[in-house]
Amino acid sequence: MRTSIRTLVIALGLLGLGLTGLAACTPAITFGPGDCAADSHFAESPCGSLGTKVKTLQPGDTLKLEPGSYDIGYLRLADIHGTSDSPITITASDPTQPPLLTGVLSLAGAQYVTVDHLRLQATWTSTAHGGPLGALSLTCGIGWRVQNSEIFGADQTQSVWNMLINGKKADTAPNPPGSECAGEPAGFVVSGNVFHNSYVPASCSADPKWHHIYANFEGDDSTGGTISRNLFVGNRCGAGIKLGTGDQTKPKGARNVDIEYNTFYDGARAILLQNDIRGTTIVRNLIDKIVYPHSMNRSIPVALGTVAAATPPNTIAHTFAANNLNQNGKVWGPVQDNGIGVLSDLCDNKFRSGDDPQWNSTDYTVADSFTPANATAAKYGRFGHGPAAC
Repeated sequence: MRTSIRTLVIALGLLGLGLTGLAACTPAITFGPGDCAADSHFAESPCGSLGTKVKTLQPGDTLKLEPGSYDIGYLRLADIHGTSDSPITITASDPTQPPLLTGVLSLAGAQYVTVDHLRLQATWTSTAHGGPLGALSLTCGIGWRVQNSEIFGADQTQSVWNMLINGKKADTAPNPPGSECAGEPAGFVVSGNVFHNSYVPASCSADPKWHHIYANFEGDDSTGGTISRNLFVGNRCGAGIKLGTGDQTKPKGARNVDIEYNTFYDGARAILLQNDIRGTTIVRNLIDKIVYPHSMNRSIPVALGTVAAATPPNTIAHTFAANNLNQNGKVWGPVQDNGIGVLSDLCDNKFRSGDDPQWNSTDYTVADSFTPANATAAKYGRFGHGPAAC
């Protein structure tokens, strides 16, 4: 079921979220579940042949996965490089029948690689490679994109993340020694995805730590990216997005991440900034039913006690927060470490306890679910059309 042509195609799809256009007249190669086979180069993947196929990709190539299930186990792909003008794309042959990849997909040092219309389910419970792991891990890299995909399953592995954005911390698993990458990750985009089924223990402590996205990299002036127009559901003992480290001895965290036009529903926290985070822009996010019942809870907690001023500053604007079990009635605020919260409140950050978004559906499997009928709420979130500027 292969066509030996330059553009390779891997059938990945999801929930009717739009397919990125391919270059005109670009031929494609398909890869199906029946093409999965063991490969000595990817010994921990029952579908190592998929890894071997991806390693042959050249700038401008597209790989489409056919419908079905792929047991990828632990599949680590290092140094897959497209270019800004000719990215490498891994997508679906039929976006209405998204293929399911079970295990963990790990991309290290990817440059201008687009992962599009995947269903990625975490099933890696082994302690190898820093496990148990979530569904998708990206370490370092430039210009990579994850879009229009479904990322879930950490509830089965008890990983602290469904998606990990990692970087320069060579002595911290799952990074092997020698993986330092100053200035990376840079220029990344995470957009149009659905995140669900993070791990929720029987009892959630005062430090909810099971997140959907964990951006756990050491930032500098060159690092950064955009997380936009995603849906985060059911993270009831963690954040939809966490920026920062949990290691107080290594406080330097993410830099220059834009978090914009996302929808957060039924979680413990929407966004968590922890330790020395700088240059974060939080704008036009819609937050509903934040349920973590703790006296210090905020929809967006800020724990930046290791820094008294941030340059560039972290800013927040245009936040719609409704129906939240938030004892302080605040959209955001400092929660620990000497009460310092380095976040500049620019405009329109409102706690709307009685202003229901009026969702068309709260079933994330339904196309265009979480569309608010409330005219005010419609300006925020993943389908929001309000301006970003104050």
